[in-house]
Amino acid sequence: MRLIRDSGAGQEPRLHSLQHRRDVAGLTVMYKVHQQRVPHLHTLRQPLRRAQVTTRAVALAPAELLQPRCRTWHHQCQFVCVYVGWWNALLASQPRHDGTTVQEFKELVIAWLPR
Repeated sequence: MRLIRDSGAGQEPRLHSLQHRRDVAGLTVMYKVHQQRVPHLHTLRQPLRRAQVTTRAVALAPAELLQPRCRTWHHQCQFVCVYVGWWNALLASQPRHDGTTVQEFKELVIAWLPR
């Protein structure tokens, strides 16, 4: 006897790995820092990268962030180093997300990130 009728019976739900969910959360924090300018996250704010030569790639992603130099393995695993790189890659592939809400941005990131 079934108490609740399930229309999706027999179908596997779309589950994402824990790392995928962490990456979505990390990029969402970067969105809140740089697009929404949430005050309690201002310590994570990174300066914009200054282009020494104007190229097409620079014109496509003018809001790329300066990625800090990471010389040690421990420093390479830190939040800012990892997610500034992901943020720049996201901007290069999806240049416009200025007027989006946090939920729309999360959906964009879920679709963009590799599984």
